[in-house]
Amino acid sequence: MSTQLILNLLIDLTSDGWTSHTQYGRFAPFSTPAAGANPLLTSKAWILNQPVNGQNVYSFYGSAHQGSDQTTPSVAKRDNWQVCIRVGPVNGSWPTGYSPSNGPLFGWDPEGKPLDNHALMISAVFGRHPPHPDGQNHPATQTWASPFVSPANPSVIGNVITEVFIAPTDFDSSGSCTMVLGTPQNVTSGSGAVDRYLFNVGAVIMMTVTSGEPISPSTTSWYSCGHDPEMDVTM
Repeated sequence: MSTQLILNLLIDLTSDGWTSHTQYGRFAPFSTPAAGANPLLTSKAWILNQPVNGQNVYSFYGSAHQGSDQTTPSVAKRDNWQVCIRVGPVNGSWPTGYSPSNGPLFGWDPEGKPLDNHALMISAVFGRHPPHPDGQNHPATQTWASPFVSPANPSVIGNVITEVFIAPTDFDSSGSCTMVLGTPQNVTSGSGAVDRYLFNVGAVIMMTVTSGEPISPSTTSWYSCGHDPEMDVTM
C-alpha cells in the first residue's frame, strides 16, 4: 500500500459543536494536538499514513504547523502518494444516540438513480492557485486546473470529485469514511516547475437521532459541513 496524504476533517454533533461549528456548515476547527496525540482525532489537519507490514501508521504532516491545514503539502508525481480526504466524528465516535443512516439526497444522482440511498457524500472542487506576486506559480504556467483525473473517466480532468458512502458497510470502526482523490497525474513538466492547486471540500451526512440535542428523539436529519481552507497542495 502506498503512502497516503490525508486531509482529516471531523464533524462535531455535540451540543457545543452544533452551536459553534456544524450549525454554520463548518467542520470542527484545528486544535494544536498534545504530544503523542492520535492524528486521526485532529480536525482540519494534514496527516500521513505510511503503512508498515500491512498495518496503518499515522503521523502529522509537517512539524512547523503540527499538521494544521495552514501547512502547504508538497507531493511529487514520482512519489506515487495517494491524496485523500477523510471525514469522521470528533473524538473518534458519534455521540450517543446518533448513527449514520442511508437516505435519498434529492438533487444528487450518483448512478442515474436519483433516489439512491447513502449516508455520506464527500465532494472536492479543484482550481489553480492565483498569480503569485513574485511571478511563480502563475496559472498561465499550469496546463491543468486539477492534478487528478476523474475516477469514472481517466481521460477527464477531476475538477470535481465526489463519492458517496453507504452505512454501515462503507464506514470504518470509528464511523469515518475516506475518499481517495488519487495520485497526481496532471503536473506541468519542466525543470523547477511547480504547480499549486486550491480546493474546497464539502460533506453531507445523514443521521438517525434517537436522543440528545438539538434534534428531538427518533428523527433523521442531513447535516452539511464545508471547508474553504487556508491550504493548497503543491505538486
